[in-house]
Amino acid sequence: MPLTCFICSSAINRVTTYLTCCGCKKTTAHSNCITTTGSSPKNVSTWKCSICSPSNFDLLSKIEKLFDLLNSTNEKLDRVVAENSRFQEKLCVLESRIVKLESYPNTNANVSYSDMFNELHDRQSREKI
Repeated sequence: MPLTCFICSSAINRVTTYLTCCGCKKTTAHSNCITTTGSSPKNVSTWKCSICSPSNFDLLSKIEKLFDLLNSTNEKLDRVVAENSRFQEKLCVLESRIVKLESYPNTNANVSYSDMFNELHDRQSREKI
């Protein structure tokens, strides 16, 4: 089975220089392809393909952390939405009570000053007894 370059997908022949991934030992790439992608190895024996590269593992780890953070944020948002719903229910109850109170006539507005004075005088005289 002929070897193919992991990067450019063309065949690797015996004349061209190629590298094999030191991680999976399966991936091969032309040395020219590796240097043009900017992942030039410092040492031929330490080249790793993009699948085995530690930076990819770091990236996967960061992605998993982001998903965990997203799930946690969604849970918190669900709690806020539920709490907001409860507050809306309580607000509706309070608004209906206010409307009910405002619809009752104010009975104290019809009382005259003389009536209030007489009531106050009666109360004071009863306290003296």
